[in-house]
This record gives sequence, structure tokens and C-alpha cells, in this order.
Amino acid sequence: MNPRRLFETRRGRLLGLVAALLLAALDGLLCARAAAGRSGSWSFPIDDAYIYANYVRALQAGQPFQYNPGETSGGVTGPAWMFLLAAVQPLTALLGSMPATLAPRSVQAADPALALTAGRIYAGAYLLGTLGLAAAAAAVAWLAWECLRRLPGRAPALAAILAAAALLTDHHIIWAAYSGLELPLALALVPLIPATILHRMRSAECGVRSGDGADSRSPSPTQHAARSTQHSSPFRIPHSAFRIPFYALPALLAWVRPELAIIGAVGAVGLVGGALRGCVARRTVAAYSAALHLGLGSLSALFLAATSRPLPSSFYAKVAPFVLADLPAALREWIAARAWQPFALLAAAALGLGLLWWADRRSPVASRQSSVGGEGSGVRGQGSGISNNSALNTQHSTLNTPARGSGVRGQGSVAGREPPVARNNSTLNTQHSTLNTPALLPAIMAAAYLAAMLVALRWFGQQDRYILPSHTLLLPLAVAPLAVFATRPRSAAVLARVFAGRRSAGLGLVLAALALITHVVTVRQWAATDYALFVQNIEDAHVVPARWIADHTPPGAVVAAEPIGAVRLFSGRPTIDLVGLTTPAQLGHYGDWPATQRLLQARHAAFLLYYPAWWPAHRPLSWAHEQARFAIPDNRIAGAGIIAVYALDQSP
Repeated sequence: MNPRRLFETRRGRLLGLVAALLLAALDGLLCARAAAGRSGSWSFPIDDAYIYANYVRALQAGQPFQYNPGETSGGVTGPAWMFLLAAVQPLTALLGSMPATLAPRSVQAADPALALTAGRIYAGAYLLGTLGLAAAAAAVAWLAWECLRRLPGRAPALAAILAAAALLTDHHIIWAAYSGLELPLALALVPLIPATILHRMRSAECGVRSGDGADSRSPSPTQHAARSTQHSSPFRIPHSAFRIPFYALPALLAWVRPELAIIGAVGAVGLVGGALRGCVARRTVAAYSAALHLGLGSLSALFLAATSRPLPSSFYAKVAPFVLADLPAALREWIAARAWQPFALLAAAALGLGLLWWADRRSPVASRQSSVGGEGSGVRGQGSGISNNSALNTQHSTLNTPARGSGVRGQGSVAGREPPVARNNSTLNTQHSTLNTPALLPAIMAAAYLAAMLVALRWFGQQDRYILPSHTLLLPLAVAPLAVFATRPRSAAVLARVFAGRRSAGLGLVLAALALITHVVTVRQWAATDYALFVQNIEDAHVVPARWIADHTPPGAVVAAEPIGAVRLFSGRPTIDLVGLTTPAQLGHYGDWPATQRLLQARHAAFLLYYPAWWPAHRPLSWAHEQARFAIPDNRIAGAGIIAVYALDQSP
């Protein structure tokens, strides 16, 4: 059994995609089982997902960006996710009445029609979450391959498999996929940005191909030899078919979440660096940058036309000015909140980068051969056919062997022979200097994105979900130490004996079964203790009060609230958002109670859903009178352990 076959054959790649999809679906089933066992439903584990649900309902009713009829607002941060939800939801009609069972029990008992509507929203979001999680695993595997492909033997394939498996077993990632938010779309898109850039720099240009590269003339004998000896990439895409998605991806970033454009900007800088080294055509850099700006510009045009503001409301309600001097204070907040995972991943990625540099310095011959011959160096796919001999020695012997039909008397800078010289500088030197450390690109992307998020979004309890896309950039580097260890002679010999024997297939199945059992046990435990509790918390804190409002307030009564998602969907009442996400007039006034009171009186707000512990001095103001109180046992995600409904004075 050779793990490279999962990447080098169409059947292997299809098998890998199917396996990722099945594991993603299994994660979803485990979450559904845990949620149903605790609350009897599979509703959203976070209130912000209901904001998308309300905007989707308005879009389907012909009222785009109208959270409340007649008032446009920019409370939807990712328009691409909103449009996907609106497109997928009609497909859930094929499930009949089954989606109604996903809705909270209180809704099922009181309003079956509303339960079916909510259930179809859940089903559509979770279907997209499953597909997004599987696509993210495939994208992370591709990125890991592109970052580690210079390592000999089976190491790149094993690292790609490990990176994808780590993503599928990351509890934070599983929560993101089944949160109802735009996160699965971001997780699938973000790793594709560096993966496609590295693929483009390696396969399309860098003096190896002409036509869209830096040199459109006939290839030199050295370039022709490089083409003939270049190993077929496991993710090889026809250049003409690759061009459209290559430029479409950066344009989509802002439509998923505007801040993801930071990752696209770092990718553009990486392409500029390649162009300065003669490795990337200038028109490629210009087209990529234009696509990135087109995505941001079209998003701004959409929000300007719909809401009179160029960005979603969350950027005005939550994002602080970017001041680099605030980074130490932000780090202290994250440390105090014990949000350690992104920093652990960053440390593991830094270790991986260091070991990759060390391995490259220890294997100069392999590096030169990889530069000339491409990914596989002409040695049957990066050492895949090596069993007992060292990959380095095999590649060294290849360096001393002239390529057939190339007309070149050597393929490396070997003693007594001159290195091949390509037009406009040596292809060898250009590629070695440009692609020597491809793992730097996702590392810089992750560092830039993390720094921006830490400074712009101060900690208020849920910040870790905003930086989850960086996990897909760091995981391929975090597994690099294991990949480098696998290239050491003793480790390579052990792996060769393990995967080359007749019993290797059976051993692989046993290991896969043990890993699957371990995964099921750990995810099941996490889903029961964390994910299901989040679902229960949101139902206790937001759904139950919303149903009380629906039963005890007159139709059309205006309700103000801080958790604005579920109360709008399940009460059916027009709302005022105290944060301002869905009420533009309130933007910038959160916590300013005199201004808030004036707005509530101007809008004739009759009721308020709010946390008693959040009032100034922990006491409601004189114009708010408590009507009902709801406890949130074992609260982990709601704003406080108790929430209340208040009646508001209409007179100033």
C-alpha cells in the first residue's frame, strides 16, 4: 500500500474525497445525536446563525437586506453564505416534514409550520456545513502537499493525509461546520488561496512552461528537459481550466468575510515577489490583484446600494481601529481567556518551518534536483519507488544521468559539468530561490490574519471563531515535523517495510479502524459535553423567551434585544437591535443608554429582551420593568446565566 496513490491517481483522489465527505457527515451525525439527546432538537449552537436565517427568509420574500420589513441593514457579514443558504433551502423540501423534527420542542408544539420553516433552515445550513468541511479537508491536503512536496519519499503524502485528518478531528472546526455560520465556506476557501498560488508558480510558469509565463518563445533544451523530467503533480490541473478558478478565488474572499481579503493581499505580495524573481508573469500579478480588488469593490457596491454603507454592520459595531501597539494587550486578553489553540498551532507551524529549512539545508542535492526536475525529480514520483535505498542517493544518481532526448549532458551542477543555463537567468537558480520555502506563504498569511484579528477584535467571549480560518493555513505546517522525521533514513526504512509488504493493506485497514474508533469516541464525548450544551444554552436563553414574547405580547409589538437572531425568527415581532447590526440607527450607540432610550421611544418599542447582569450597577433603568425571567443552566455561550423580558415606558 502506497499512500501516494491517494494523490497520484484519479481513483485515489476520488477515494480521498469520499472518505473526507463520509467523515464530515459522521461528525455531523455525532453532533445531531448529542444535541437531540440533550434538548430534543438540532438547532443552531449560536445566535448569530439565526441572523443569517432571518435575512435568508427576507431574501426569499423579495426583500433583500431587510431584517425588518421596510428597513435595510447590513447585519449579514458574508453575503456569499446568505446566497448559498437561499439557494440550498428549496432543496430541503425533498425531505418532506422531517426537518421539523430538528426545531426546538417548544416550537414544534406551539407552531408546527414555524418548526418546519426553521427545520429547513437548519437542514440547508448543515448540508452546506458537511460539504464545506469535506472541501476544507481536501484543500488542506492539497496545501500540505504543495508546502512539503520537496521532501523525499512518502513524507508529503503522509503529511497531507495527517493534515486533512487533523482538520476533520478538530473540535473547533467541527463546531464551525455545524454552527450555521459562514465558517465552513471560509474554511474551504482560505487554504485554496496559497495552494493555488504555489501550484501556479510551480506548474504554470517559473521558466518551465511558455505561453502564459515569463517567456513565450520556444523552450530551451534545459526547459524541455525540465518538462520531460518533471513529475506529474497529484493535483495537476490543466492550465486553461486552472486560470478561471485561480482568479475567482481571491474575488470570492471578501464575499465570504471581508477581512479574509487580508489573506488575498498577502498572496498578491507573494506573487509580486515571484515576479521580481522572474518566476511569475507581471500580467498574472496584475490580474490576480485586479480580481482581489474586484471582489472588495463589488461587495462595497452591493452594501452601498443596499444599506448606504460600504461594509457590513459588524465592521462598525465590533471592529476597532488597527493599532499595532495594542497587540500585547490583545494577547493578554486571549491568554486570560485560555484561548490557547491558535497560538499552539502557530508555535507548531514555526517549528515545522524551522525543520523544513533544516531538512532543505541538509539535502542540497535533492533541492537542486527538485528545482530542475519539478516535484518528482524524475525518480518515480518523489521517491515513491524507493524501498531499501536512500531517496537522497537515488536522486543524486539521477542528477548524474543525462535526460533522454533533452540534448543536455547533465541535469545538475555536478563536478566536471556546467549547470544548464536557461534564457534570462538559470532556471535552476530562479526556481531554487523562489520555491525553496513554499511553506512561508501560508505561514505569513496566518500570522498577518491573526495579528489583524487580535488587534481589531477585542476579546468578548467568542473571538476564537473569527480566527478559525487560520487553522487551515497552520495545520499543513504543524504536521511538517512529522513529515521531516519520516524522511530520516531509519524512519524511511521503517515506513518502506510497513507500506511495501503484502500485509500492508491489512495493516492500513487496522490502523484506519483504530483511528476511526478513537475519533468517534472523542467527538461523541465532546459533542455531548460542549456542542449539545451550546444548543441547549441558545434555546434556553433565546428561543424560550422568544416563544414567551410570541404568546404574551400583541402582534406587531416592537421588541428590542441584544441577542437579536432567534427572537426575530421565533417571536415574529419586529425588532430593534441594541448592538446595531440589524438596526442602522443604533450603530455606534451600544452602551449609550440615553441615546438608546431616545431611539426606543421614537420606534415605540414596547418590550426589551436583555441580561439583568448587564444593566448599569446590575439594576434595570427606571423605564424598564421586568415581566419574566429565564434561567440558563450550565451556561457556556449565552451572555449571562439569566435573561429577562422587560416592559418599556412609552413616555419620555
